[in-house]
Amino acid sequence: MADQITVHATVPRFFWRTRTSRRRAALAVLAGLSLVACSGVAALAQRSGPPPRPPGGGGERPTPPPPQIFRAPPPPPPPTPVFVPAESTESTVTPLVPTDVTSAELGEMPLAEAGSEAARAGLFALKPNEMPPRGRADGKGEGIYVLSQEHSDYGRPRSTVVDLKSGTIFVSVRKPTNLGYVDSPLGVIALAPDSAIIVGYNAGVLRVMNLTGTGKRVKISLDRGPFAGDKHFDLGVTPGYEVVAGTSKLGHAQLRPADKIARRHSSFLGRDNLAVSEFSLESALQMSELIASLKQKDTAAKEQRVLGDMSKMAAVINQMRGAIGFVAEGDQKLP
Repeated sequence: MADQITVHATVPRFFWRTRTSRRRAALAVLAGLSLVACSGVAALAQRSGPPPRPPGGGGERPTPPPPQIFRAPPPPPPPTPVFVPAESTESTVTPLVPTDVTSAELGEMPLAEAGSEAARAGLFALKPNEMPPRGRADGKGEGIYVLSQEHSDYGRPRSTVVDLKSGTIFVSVRKPTNLGYVDSPLGVIALAPDSAIIVGYNAGVLRVMNLTGTGKRVKISLDRGPFAGDKHFDLGVTPGYEVVAGTSKLGHAQLRPADKIARRHSSFLGRDNLAVSEFSLESALQMSELIASLKQKDTAAKEQRVLGDMSKMAAVINQMRGAIGFVAEGDQKLP
């Protein structure tokens, strides 16, 4: 019995030891397989190399650039229409700046506008020998048209020369005449084609109003009376400006006469007997009796063309310079 008990006791123990060994063996096999698999993965990783780095170096991922926002530029402002008179074929205009405009004597002038730059903008200086000599006014004068105020004293010594002794006249020069002259007691006015002026000499005062002569078409040489000798004065005037010269000191009545022509920006030119003012060509077309005569129904084609040129010039000047600030004085129309 004892032997049987021993045998029965040891059999289960042997059987248990066998199962444990098998488990350990199975675990060892699994561990070995895991090591082999890990080794294979590591070798494969070594053969394939590390993942490529982004350009520019660094192991971090490149930050994408911020999105660009397109902003359309604001539209340009619309161009301002500019109406420019016909260009002159002559040389460039040089503005006239009097050397003694700041003279203390100007403080005694009748107008507070004695130093107005705006008025002097309508003048230009003449170079030496730029004033054409009187002898050049030869040839035929069929392109010169003259209208006169009643009781005006003037003559035509030559077809291209108008000799004004007193009164007020309207003079226009057009092709085929290349040069016209107006003589006066204080000097001479040279007119190139496509120019028209009103010129008057009354009570020792010479008045020249440029109506249409652009560029250097209207030139004035003051070389007689108080302007003789070393006191002579040569200058040019552009459309819409009026030069006034006197045998004596000019006053308010001479610079702003009672003729209902609107004016602004008067300025003396370094002496008390020479000045310039800007005038309204539009008001001159309405108030001048000389210009009004061009509007008659029976006016010929030549006069109609002259009137048309002045009307166009008035529109151009209003567009370029504006019409604010003009003041008309008096109840009497300009002759």
